[in-house]
Amino acid sequence: MALQNEEDTEIFVMIADQQALTDNADNPGKVIENITEVALDYLAVGLDPSRNYNIYSITNTTIS
Repeated sequence: MALQNEEDTEIFVMIADQQALTDNADNPGKVIENITEVALDYLAVGLDPSRNYNIYSITNTTIS
């Protein structure tokens, strides 16, 4: 989280949800819920939402 305070640093955050493609392929609502929960966890540990982050998951869900 310290890097987010560097002025010239662009932050990319990836949610590695590869398992979602196999375990919950038939339940896309659950996959989206899980991705949202991980994004909220990142915020809880100090990710500063006032910065311009690009948060990606591999199931093509983008949270900006």
